[in-house]
Parts: sequence; C-alpha cells; structure tokens
Amino acid sequence: MPCTRTGIPLVGPSPPVKATLGGHRMGSRMEPITGRANITLDPMTVAPVTPTDAYLGAAEGLLPGAQVLAASTESAMALTLVCGHIAECLLKALLAKAGIAEKELAGRALRHDLRGLWQRAVATGCPVGAAEPTWLKRLSALHNAPFHLRYPVGLNGLVLPGAEPMVSDLKQLAEVVRRAVRA
Repeated sequence: MPCTRTGIPLVGPSPPVKATLGGHRMGSRMEPITGRANITLDPMTVAPVTPTDAYLGAAEGLLPGAQVLAASTESAMALTLVCGHIAECLLKALLAKAGIAEKELAGRALRHDLRGLWQRAVATGCPVGAAEPTWLKRLSALHNAPFHLRYPVGLNGLVLPGAEPMVSDLKQLAEVVRRAVRA
C-alpha cells in the first residue's frame, strides 16, 4: 500500500486526469510518478496492541481465507487447519478481554485445546453457548496435542469436520467476539 497523506498515492500511476502543461494538453493518463517524499505529520499516539486485539486481528485476517477454502472440495485439510487457528484466536480474544492473563492462555493447559478454551469461556461468562458445537469437538482433537492435523505421522487417515456449519459458526462467533471486545 503506497504512503498517502491526502489519499493520493505518492508512488505509482496517477489517477486519470485531463491536464495541461504550458498550454499543451497532456492526454487522459499521466505517466507514473516515482520519487521520494518527506511528510511531517501532526503528533500522534499509537496505542500498543493488546492480546485481545492481536487474537481478534489474526482471526479476522484468516476468516476470509477459510471462506475461500470452504468453497473448494480439494482443500478440506487446509480448511480444517485454518479453522482451528481461527477458533483458537477467537476464544483467546474473548478470554483476554475477560481478564485471563496471556501467560495462562499460552500455557500448556489451554494453549491449543479448543474444548478447554470453550469451557473456560463459558465458565468466565463469555457470550458463547454452553454446549460445544460438534465440529469444535472434532477440530479440538485434531488441533491440540499430539497435533494430528499438522503431523499425521503413523495415521492411516483423518476424520475432519465438515466445512459447514463450521465456517458459518466461526463467522457468527467472530461477530460475537467483535461485539464483546467493543463493549
């Protein structure tokens, strides 16, 4: 993404314009402009990224990819891997917002345990249903140690959760988390 001050790229092709130079019409497109610029901005403050923001940002960044993968019949394993990480990040965002320390979220007891994260979210009063979705149970078994989804050593096959309702449920969970985080 080019650096902008007023919405006009400093590097890259110019927008279509009708321009004149010394009274001569230059046409409807100008040549690309390449150069350096030094811009002084008014003082600003950038808040540090909280664990809640980081987890939610990761989940939101991956969710569109999960939707693309769900549309393909040849990407079930990739979809399952991505959805496991999305679910983990969404649940950790809720728990971080509820005050659970990052050290605990990253600890062995909860780290990749989607069922444990879900149960902790319920116990903490986070806005998730008390009953774990069936797909979450299957996904947790693959996503948590011994990480069969990432390292299927010694296995003849994997039973993966279906794309639906997993992806639709994750989209709904992301909306629940967004509302909870902004509350």
